Amino acid sequence: TQHFIIQETWNRYPKHIFFIVGNEFCERFSYYGMRSVLLLYLRDYLHWDDDTSTSVYHAFTVLAYLFPLLGAIVADSYWGKYKTIIYLSIVYVFGHIVKTIGSIPYVPIFNQRMFLHSSVLSMFGLFFIAVGTGGIKPCVSSFGGDQFKPGQSYIRKQFFSLFYFAINAGSLISTFVTPIFRADVDCYPNETAPEFDQCFALAFGVPGALMVVALILFIAGTRWYTIYPPEGSIITKFCMCIYTACRNRWNTPKQERNKEHWLEYADSPPKLIRDTKYVLRVLVLYIPLPFFWALFDQQGSRWTLQAIQTNGYLGSLLIKPDQVEVLNPLLIVTLIPLFEATLYPFLRYFNIPFPPLRRMTVGLILAGCSFIAAAILQIEIDNLDLNPNTVNVAWMIPQFLIITVGEVFLSVTGLEFSYTQAPPSMKSVLTSIWLFTVSLGNIIVLIIAEAKGIEKQSDEFFLFAGLIFVAALLFIFLAYRW
Repeated sequence: TQHFIIQETWNRYPKHIFFIVGNEFCERFSYYGMRSVLLLYLRDYLHWDDDTSTSVYHAFTVLAYLFPLLGAIVADSYWGKYKTIIYLSIVYVFGHIVKTIGSIPYVPIFNQRMFLHSSVLSMFGLFFIAVGTGGIKPCVSSFGGDQFKPGQSYIRKQFFSLFYFAINAGSLISTFVTPIFRADVDCYPNETAPEFDQCFALAFGVPGALMVVALILFIAGTRWYTIYPPEGSIITKFCMCIYTACRNRWNTPKQERNKEHWLEYADSPPKLIRDTKYVLRVLVLYIPLPFFWALFDQQGSRWTLQAIQTNGYLGSLLIKPDQVEVLNPLLIVTLIPLFEATLYPFLRYFNIPFPPLRRMTVGLILAGCSFIAAAILQIEIDNLDLNPNTVNVAWMIPQFLIITVGEVFLSVTGLEFSYTQAPPSMKSVLTSIWLFTVSLGNIIVLIIAEAKGIEKQSDEFFLFAGLIFVAALLFIFLAYRW
């Protein structure tokens, strides 16, 4: 009977969703592969200093997590999800092409102004990549969900599990492989100048090729897709509800303000006003989240720079500085099922409460602890500056482990909590604003990196730890009032 049920489920499974899963794997390989070597490209090839390289890295991330808002509005109001994915994937591919051309040392137009042209092309390429990856981010998973019929909720849930696996698999493989293309492939055997020492063109070109494959895979399934026309953006309606409520309340004389809630002044249907109230109640809890992402996204910037100062050998295996990031997706795919199978059942068995808001609080605190660990390691590295690369890269594992556990508690739990608390019509709004908190977090890094008032890297790590501990206290206060 069980075999029959499994076979029947498989027969009813929309086979064309594998085009979408394949597209997501290739796109995530493309994005994370390019981003894994980006900091070293800015530092070693364009010869920008550590602070400038860090700022550009995080400015790119700001844009990549800002454009999902625009992508969601365009998809829901104008193009629809299918056309949005196609059009912005083309922009994405164009960005990769420009970025790759900018990393080729001997393109004839460069001459003596090579690095100026490389910088300009690289910035344009990164902008188009940010538009592409950000714009399609809110569309692909929901487009995949559209391929299932109302009675297929079980296999739809399987699809999202498979989709999430594709994201992590693409991230894991590309973060490990792309630095090998950069460092171990000799693309210019007859050249001796420093700019030819690393093959950034191949390291950017392979992710670009994967994005081309992603686009082709998505187009290949077109004839089988269920494509819904745009029905209007709930994000736009949400914003207009807030705007008209503020405007109308402001224009109403004080003696006539007799409504119980300020949102009731909006020029919107009662259901939309009610749903907006629920969302705003959840969004209050989002206020401390940018500080978590400010720390989390430094795995690819400050922590990569820290890895450069370590001894990368684990026995006979050499771990490259831009490969240390692979620890995060590797730990994620290990810890999530491990916690579901052991930690959470253990806590339930002994009746130890560990509700979502408490998990998120622990996640914030763990992020701060990871930066304390990074600061202690940096102090040790600085104390051995007369013998550089003495500290082994393995000493970075604790900070990666701590922040990844924090990610599991905060990110996975936070999205799940948000979805259960908000109305179904507002899920896309919450997803977009959740991604927007990532953008805000990277702006925090930009501000601190460019402030240039902190001489020691260890002091900066301590500063970020202090900021997130304050954010955790704020979250505890907000959660208590919840």
